[in-house]
Amino acid sequence: MADEHLELTTFADAIASMLDSLADVAPLPSAATTHRKDLGPARHHEDPCNALVRRTHVVGTAPGPLSDMRVSVKDSIAMAGIPLTCGSAVLRDFTPTGDATVVRRLLDGGATITAVTNMDDLAFAGSGDTSVYGPTLNPHDRSLLAGGSSGGAAASLLYEDDDLAVGTDQGGSVRVPASWCGTLGFKPTHGLIPYTGVAPMEPTLDHVGLLSRSVEPLTRALTVVAGPDGQDLRQHRCPRSVPSALTDRSSVDLGNTRLRIVTVTRNAADAPVRAAFDDVVERLRSAGAKIGTTELDPAELGPVGTGLFVEGMRHTIEGVHPAYGGSEYQWVEYTEALRKGIRDRHDELSPQIKATLLAAGTLQGSSPNRAYSRAVMAAERLRTSYRAALEEADFLIEPTVPSLPVAVSGGPTSVAGLADRAWAPLANTVGANIAGLPSISLPLGTSHGLPVGIMVTGKPWHDWALLEFAASCEQQLGWVKPA
Repeated sequence: MADEHLELTTFADAIASMLDSLADVAPLPSAATTHRKDLGPARHHEDPCNALVRRTHVVGTAPGPLSDMRVSVKDSIAMAGIPLTCGSAVLRDFTPTGDATVVRRLLDGGATITAVTNMDDLAFAGSGDTSVYGPTLNPHDRSLLAGGSSGGAAASLLYEDDDLAVGTDQGGSVRVPASWCGTLGFKPTHGLIPYTGVAPMEPTLDHVGLLSRSVEPLTRALTVVAGPDGQDLRQHRCPRSVPSALTDRSSVDLGNTRLRIVTVTRNAADAPVRAAFDDVVERLRSAGAKIGTTELDPAELGPVGTGLFVEGMRHTIEGVHPAYGGSEYQWVEYTEALRKGIRDRHDELSPQIKATLLAAGTLQGSSPNRAYSRAVMAAERLRTSYRAALEEADFLIEPTVPSLPVAVSGGPTSVAGLADRAWAPLANTVGANIAGLPSISLPLGTSHGLPVGIMVTGKPWHDWALLEFAASCEQQLGWVKPA
């Protein structure tokens, strides 16, 4: 037996040595730029909502369709030479060597990237208060939170320095802060915008999203950044070509639109949100929209999103995810930095992340991937339910967030209380992530001087139809600005 053990060990060492000869993964490429400068943290008087991590000046080399557009990107989206921390202490030493595909396409389209925006710690919250840089404050009342995890993206748009903010949305992280801050927040069909070079959480939930004050910047940017890049596994169903523009807005009549209210989420919303939502429904009905209800219950199958991201995040940290089609760019430098940071600075993570990683460890020890596999199967059943609800409707409508923005201070202190505060805002939004459907929060409502977003969700790959509806709402109803 001793001889066999020695022989096995020797052979195993030979295999490991052989695998060391594998070539390194090619780094992310960088866009050609005329200027690429990190201008450092924004001064407080420029950033009273703590929405910005740093100012930048990154400009592509050629003019293009976005030459007049100023853009910010979330602190989880790679720009070569600009630090990326995901709002977390564990990544404070990480600087990407290349650009995310979405950044490269923006720069090649002529956009100027002016800022990196604040976000919740590793994107694990929808509240906006877990960043290592401090909470992002609501621009309408700075005693309240902006929402998250793309809170800085939404809040910074109220400064009116930028035309567009790029965020990410794993469970509502673009639409929640858009609702609380009174901007538009658009999450496309899963895979429409490449995720290559963006900090991942769970491939089945990861989306790049766009935020703006009006529809036009969203649509113009989407025509530039959408479409396959040949590297992102999330894009294996993505159409190879995308429309070049919206149809004429004047031809889109709200009177030809069939809407279905998601009754269960409307009824579960807090009273002020429910009243604001009902007011918007009446305005849509007066504009001629054909409005009914649907019995769809996005939560009927249990905590599907949690089942995906708890073990999914563990897979991300380990650098391994089940392949489910297409090819994948492995962003090794990020994974290595994340793994090292969590190992060395685990105590500096938010309580929600610590609890999630402990839960993932428990699941891996008792029944590896069982919860994840069940969640994958439940996600397919939920997609079927959404498809059935949309058979007799063009769009589903519901409150984006069931509550008004919450206070910065005086919140819970227990781990369970903090987790509920962080994840409760995502109750209505996560279903569209699980189903992979295009979804947008529109600033159509208001209550107690605060914005109330109305979420509109469409059929897969009908992103431009959804944006045409948003444009019609902007033209025919107008955005509601809080007093």
